[in-house]
Amino acid sequence: MRRLLTAVMLVMLAAWPVYGAERQEKPVLGRVAEDVSQMRRETVENVEEVRRSIDAQRKELKETLQRVKRDAAAAREHAGRLETELAGLRAREAELTAELGGRQEAMRKIRSAVRDNAALLLESGPIYDVPGMAEGWRGALEGMTAPEHFPSLEEVRLLLHSMLLSVEAGGRMAVVRQPVHIRDGSLVEAQVLHYGAFQAAYAAGDETGFLTRVRGADAPQAFAYRPDSAESGMIAQAVSGTGKGPVPLPADVTGGRVLADPPARHTMLTAVMDGGMFLWPIMLIGVVGLLLVAERCVTLGRVRANGRQAVEQVLHGDRNMTAQAGRTPAERVVRRMCTPGGTPDDAEQMERRLEQAVLEELPPLERFLQTIRVLAAISPLLGLLGTVSGIIQTFRIITAHGNGDPKLLSAGISEALLTTEAGLLVAIPLLLCHHFLTRRVNTVMLDMEAAGTSLIAAGSSGRQQ
Repeated sequence: MRRLLTAVMLVMLAAWPVYGAERQEKPVLGRVAEDVSQMRRETVENVEEVRRSIDAQRKELKETLQRVKRDAAAAREHAGRLETELAGLRAREAELTAELGGRQEAMRKIRSAVRDNAALLLESGPIYDVPGMAEGWRGALEGMTAPEHFPSLEEVRLLLHSMLLSVEAGGRMAVVRQPVHIRDGSLVEAQVLHYGAFQAAYAAGDETGFLTRVRGADAPQAFAYRPDSAESGMIAQAVSGTGKGPVPLPADVTGGRVLADPPARHTMLTAVMDGGMFLWPIMLIGVVGLLLVAERCVTLGRVRANGRQAVEQVLHGDRNMTAQAGRTPAERVVRRMCTPGGTPDDAEQMERRLEQAVLEELPPLERFLQTIRVLAAISPLLGLLGTVSGIIQTFRIITAHGNGDPKLLSAGISEALLTTEAGLLVAIPLLLCHHFLTRRVNTVMLDMEAAGTSLIAAGSSGRQQ
């Protein structure tokens, strides 16, 4: 800018003689000189103003540069401090991560224990509000059952406090009158017996039953389980206080699971119906086998083993023995071995008579024994056949409906197990009875053979003398 102004001034000064030569008129030159002087002054003023502006801007830029340099230095210093702090935080993070890794299993166990105990207390906890319980304790426990919720120290204290109060209430009994939902769903006033904090029985008119607490319900709800006459009498006596002495009360130690889904009452008829078609022939075999065993026991029980007495009677000359029918197998064998005169014959002939007499006496003694043995062998085979049939039925149900519902599989499993059980219950007693009856027959047979052998030996020694 300064060079430009200088060049303009030099051009004007150079043109001044020419301008004066051409215009010799003095006034014109005077005005031109004035104009030039004015322009010079303005140019100088403008130059000074521009110089002052440039100096001011330069000063301002210097100040700005110094300030930026100071800020940059401060920023570098702060960045250094932040880097140092970040390195410390990262080291602390590594330490905490290592410490957390060592305590993670313990924290998981704590969370699991609190969640399980809270759920257990909600499901099988007190069915009425125990005095001393914190307000809203059920809602707090429901929050503890969330899968990803980690309990705080206050929540753990609340859980422990609620559990302790529930345990204390479990040792008390009280009879109160309060509204309950009976089995048909209606809300009535009933006499309620709280024995412990986890079990309660009610009596509303002629209806008796057990109560449970349903989440969100305004009153306890009756279980679907219907007490039998004996249990109803116990509940009525305990609630009314009319019982003489201690009254035994039924209790569900499973926390209400049995009362909520009571098992079906099984009788002999229901067991027979669940056993399927193969259970009937097993029962028939059992009845027939029982009758045959009874007949054999009565028959063989009347048979006496008196072979020694029969031989002594013959040897002592009891001639009337051969004339009368023998009452025992041994007496009949001895009678057949003797001659019509009542004396023993030669040994060879007597042995033949002994064998013939024993063979004649055995069929009545061994009658039905083989039948009992066959029945004892058939009954477990029929039970095995019923087991196979039940398993086939179970697989058919699984194929049609899947295995999600155990109740659908109970029919086939019941048939499989009941027929096997019935077959063994029939076979085992029949085998034992067959064993004892066979031993009895063997005893009688040995007595006959001993009597015949003694008679043959006595006859031989008599002839030698």
